Amino acid sequence: MKSIKLFSVIHFFHLNINLTHLLHLFFWVNNYLFCILRDNVYTLFMKAHHCCDLIPLSVKITAISSDLPILKAFCAYIYNGVRASPLYFSELQGFNGMITATDFIEIMTKFYHDGPVSDVLKDLEGFTINNWLTMQKSEGQAQKPFIYVDPQDSLYKAVQVMFKNHIHRLALVDQVSGNVEFIVSYKRLLKFIFIYIKDLPFPTYMCGKPKELGIGEWNNVVTVSENLKIIDLFRIFVKSKKCFLPVVDEDMKLVNCCSKVDVVRYNIYHHLDTPIHKALNDPARNFYGVYTCTENDCLMTVLEKMAKYDVHRLIAVDADEKVIGLVSLSDIFRFLVLEPPQTAEPRGMYMIDRQELTTTVTIEDSD
Repeated sequence: MKSIKLFSVIHFFHLNINLTHLLHLFFWVNNYLFCILRDNVYTLFMKAHHCCDLIPLSVKITAISSDLPILKAFCAYIYNGVRASPLYFSELQGFNGMITATDFIEIMTKFYHDGPVSDVLKDLEGFTINNWLTMQKSEGQAQKPFIYVDPQDSLYKAVQVMFKNHIHRLALVDQVSGNVEFIVSYKRLLKFIFIYIKDLPFPTYMCGKPKELGIGEWNNVVTVSENLKIIDLFRIFVKSKKCFLPVVDEDMKLVNCCSKVDVVRYNIYHHLDTPIHKALNDPARNFYGVYTCTENDCLMTVLEKMAKYDVHRLIAVDADEKVIGLVSLSDIFRFLVLEPPQTAEPRGMYMIDRQELTTTVTIEDSD
């Protein structure tokens, strides 16, 4: 009888110990799964939403015919305030490309020669987009492919395609009608995330610094002098394949910035022999200004600034206002969506304090 009681007590303690181990294992697995979900929250978010979710109720798409003269295409591009336009080919009865600020800069660089800008514009009279494409083909340059996705594709696929092809804008093309329904950009994607960001789990890496997380360009950032002529700026854009450059003074301090979109949108191509500082400081042109961050800003702060100021990039500066880095949305989306880090610290999930976020994002019809 005593042996039976002793066995029961031993069995009870043994069972109790096993249950404790199982509970520990359960909570560990639970926390580990939460950690994985937390770290991959933006990847999962993008996979759960479709590109059509970005399309506003009213959309204006400015399409340009390939038969249009270059100068008229310039005017249409500037007048409508767009960053990219679908290219329509009458012989194909459909779209087969995009025309952007890069194309206009390449054309002006190609046709520029020492002399008045009016001579360049005169040379371009009657010169159509088709003529330009034919010229490129004769020089061995293949026409840029028309890169697009279906409106029903996931936002994750859109980010994948944009990053793989090194583009900042992507057309949404309906496969049935062949119509371009919208043009997606990184800025639009960021605005969409910020609609829900207060309700999403907050990964611990959002408190990290972009430089430490490997986000952005931090070594040998290309800058240009404010005394550089616009035509030379164009040549740097073409040669370096960059679309944004910080402008510095003689002391290498940041004084301005210039993107491909800026030089086309503000008619700067009419002043190719003008120094950058004169063109950018012209009162007739309302530039948005220079938006910066510091090396010590966390990733969440950088994102808030980008959403608030509606910009693709922030220039990182030190205490002396000298350029030390450049953080772009393409770098951030690569990190958040395509290659999210695994912190391997199962501490569970927690939400952003709603009062900590001050940025309110408004979705507009164009970006």
